[in-house]
Amino acid sequence: MGDEEIPDCWEDLDAQIPESVVEGAIKVADFDFTSSHQNNDRPLNMQDANLSQMDHNSLSFQHYSQQKTEKPKANSEEKKIPKPRKIEPESVPAINKDGLISSLIEANKSLEIKLAEPDSRDPVNLVFIGHVDAGKSTVCGNILLKTEKINRRVVEQYEEEAKENNRESWWLAYIMDISEEERIKGITIEVGRAFFETDSRRFTILDAPGHKSYVPNMISGAAQADVAAIVISARKGEFESGFERGGQTTEHTILARAMGVKNFIVLVTKMDDPSVGWSQERFEFIRASFSQFLRYTCKIVDENIFWVPISGLLGLNLNEKVPADVCPWYQGLCLFELLNVIPLPERNSNESLRIPILDKIKDVGLSALGKVERGTVVKGLKTMIMPIESEAEIQELYGPEDAKFMYAKTGENLRLKLKVGEGVEIQPGYVLCDIHDVCNVATEFEADLILFDLLPQKMLVCPGYECVIHLNSILQDCQVTQVIARYDENKHKKIKVDFCRGNSRVIVRLSTPTPICVERYVDFPPLGRFTLRDEDTTIGIGKITNLFL
Repeated sequence: MGDEEIPDCWEDLDAQIPESVVEGAIKVADFDFTSSHQNNDRPLNMQDANLSQMDHNSLSFQHYSQQKTEKPKANSEEKKIPKPRKIEPESVPAINKDGLISSLIEANKSLEIKLAEPDSRDPVNLVFIGHVDAGKSTVCGNILLKTEKINRRVVEQYEEEAKENNRESWWLAYIMDISEEERIKGITIEVGRAFFETDSRRFTILDAPGHKSYVPNMISGAAQADVAAIVISARKGEFESGFERGGQTTEHTILARAMGVKNFIVLVTKMDDPSVGWSQERFEFIRASFSQFLRYTCKIVDENIFWVPISGLLGLNLNEKVPADVCPWYQGLCLFELLNVIPLPERNSNESLRIPILDKIKDVGLSALGKVERGTVVKGLKTMIMPIESEAEIQELYGPEDAKFMYAKTGENLRLKLKVGEGVEIQPGYVLCDIHDVCNVATEFEADLILFDLLPQKMLVCPGYECVIHLNSILQDCQVTQVIARYDENKHKKIKVDFCRGNSRVIVRLSTPTPICVERYVDFPPLGRFTLRDEDTTIGIGKITNLFL
């Protein structure tokens, strides 16, 4: 998040605060990381909802994220605590990475069982975000239906189940919302993952939950995204409830922006609703209202915002342009046409490998889910798991619909079968690295931080302030150890301070109880940007500017 990526226009309040209040806040904020705040392993629950043309239990769709808790329980088991370290450049042996990758690829070509090379079409990770009940899962479900990723037999099963739950119009959402809890409650809880293709690109759908209680899961989805689709309901009152203070439309957009998403598609759905009737006036009202927020709060330029009116339930303006007799005033692209041309992030497959681990699967052996954020991964490649410094050999690579790949480049979402030493465990937040060039590991770092509204009972940020940090797939307790400076109202001058209030931009020093994989933002953005949350409230976003190793 360069300055252009972190919204920095929140008001910087400069009221004087009595010293007695500051001292009281410091006393309340003081805590010990060895107490009940200690982080622990979180059991992972990989739910398989793959739906192929032939078999409901086989295909291209998964939930990879359990309900993440932001209040980790104490762990009584003895754990291996990695030590912070940094590989000095002079200690890294010189190797021919291109030659190594090429030789492994050639070796794989000689295998009796032929492995597929990745599809030449660009991979795109597309996250769907927005307020609860906006219609995200319905849109995603209809996309899979339009691209024939689900057959009619399964559709009929979902229609019957939705009817039994008194949610007859929700059957499309059931394609994405696979758990019993999600279907009974009628909301997405975990991040659903599915795959589809267009003529020129391959897409991974990340269907993020819209309910405020499941924002941690939404963050994990946004951290992987190349493009975000903000789903907004045009129905009277629903847009307003998501856009007003406390609505998830605004929070999700800020979080996706903070996680590095540059291009946003605004899908105005439910245009077919009787209260809307494909009204151009309603569409333009929503665009005018929300555009101000996107431009001035989220710092998104108009060239990176794309507006599309749709009906998620009827599937209109998804894969084909909406008929003129339905919506005569819209002359733009349908969603699929837009997805084929929307700009994608720059990718570098020639640098040192980095694959943040999103989840683990322990079935036969050990497998990890992850997105290749940098470099190229090949079957047979030896990697280093950080921060635990354990070697792992890539035994198999599985792409969409469990297709075995010979290799994969930056941007691919994969399931990796790993060969590791005895007793080696992995968890979300670990990173698979080039064995000769690993990522940094630290417990303390300096950050440029933008604070939002703080909790009423914790109105000051000062040394000892406790919260939770979300950094890529990492979810970890965090403590403010020093407030270094505050930017003035014009953001041109830094003022030395010992504490700060909400709605300000500051420089702070943060620490975690155990070492985590981090980088300076300028060196590697996916491990250099983060979100801070406190008691289910997003209180800030930031970028790492310095590491203490």
